[in-house]
Amino acid sequence: MNEAASFPAIRCYVGDWAYYSTVMPFSEVDLRIQRAKEINTNPGLDNMIQRELGERVDDIASYLRTQAERFFSAIVVGVYEGSPDWFPVEIDKTSEPQPTNLTERARESVGILQLSGDEKLFAVDGQHRVEGIKQALLEEPSLGDEDLAVLFVAHRDTAEGVARTRRLFTTLNKYAKRVTTSEIIALDEDDAFAAVTRMIVNRYGGLNRTFREEDDLLTLVKFEGAQLSTRDTVSITTVQMLYKLLTILSVPRADAKARRDLKRRRPDATILESLYDDHVEFWEGLGEFVEPMHEALASDPTQRVAGRFRVPTGGQMLFRPAGQEAFARALRILVDRGASLRQGTEALASTQLLVDQVPWRHVMWDPNRDAMNRTNQQLAESLLLYMVGQDPLNQAFHLEEEYRKVVGDPGARLADIPKGQTVVLR
Repeated sequence: MNEAASFPAIRCYVGDWAYYSTVMPFSEVDLRIQRAKEINTNPGLDNMIQRELGERVDDIASYLRTQAERFFSAIVVGVYEGSPDWFPVEIDKTSEPQPTNLTERARESVGILQLSGDEKLFAVDGQHRVEGIKQALLEEPSLGDEDLAVLFVAHRDTAEGVARTRRLFTTLNKYAKRVTTSEIIALDEDDAFAAVTRMIVNRYGGLNRTFREEDDLLTLVKFEGAQLSTRDTVSITTVQMLYKLLTILSVPRADAKARRDLKRRRPDATILESLYDDHVEFWEGLGEFVEPMHEALASDPTQRVAGRFRVPTGGQMLFRPAGQEAFARALRILVDRGASLRQGTEALASTQLLVDQVPWRHVMWDPNRDAMNRTNQQLAESLLLYMVGQDPLNQAFHLEEEYRKVVGDPGARLADIPKGQTVVLR
């Protein structure tokens, strides 16, 4: 049992719910709010929810401890048992000045919500934030004085009440709109890859040229959608692919923690500039060693150079997002093995890059649909490595066997694939 406590609140109504909007210090959240076991009678379902919670709690706790500009939206908390009381706060009708157009309902909506301490409180929406707060306070107790907006709803401990609260839980989560990759790229100040993506489209001369043609804005980077069609004769890549290329090229393939940290916590400006310089070096290398890319990076959007190399019959791999991804994945492996970025780019650029030719037919190019196939990334990166004299990343990956299966030819041989320049590792 907890001690009684009082919180400033506003009484609100929506649909058939009455709820109280209040503010609680983190320390009170930690003390009073529990997990939502009350809406799942089966322990297996509760365990499933707790496993899902664990995937994000560490990140939230770290965010609270390290981000000075931390901010949380309100959580929704179910209340049952105990004896919560509501004390309206009167607004003096005689004092001057008076609030303008204040209705009686509004006057009666402001007050104090008192919890007796016997109540059971559980997060209906915001479980990750509650658990993140609890974990953060273990390491930084001083965070206990910070405030969280809390919306209290009444929960009845009956079959009907459990169903009603569970429905609220799923409604809040079902209709919450997830942040899209494009929104992260455009707005996220903590994600280093998003920040550097914005730096590239704003600063790098090879990709930042734009031109307004009547009502259309022509850009070398496509800002809407993840794919490029042959109808798009202007764009070299997409902003989503720029972001993905950064996540691939900026961090060693095996270092998932470093990649996750760069997404969660903005590094200092020198690291951002280093990431930017490395990625510019990648595009400059493509321009140096791949003639079509040299033409495109030096072009004006009105020249529509990309349309010459991304054609209905296939065209150049590096003008297709899936091709750019496969190239970058292979390049990162070469760098991890000791090649310089420039050396790896030069070697891979010497391989067959036309998607309608061997070995890419049926691997990256579907000749039956005249469309890119984006499902064979591991095979594509492994073939690129093979063509520059390197083994696949996964030594257990049977390259020739997989190649035969995908192209549908049991007689296909790696030996028949044209080789590029063999990369010599340091």
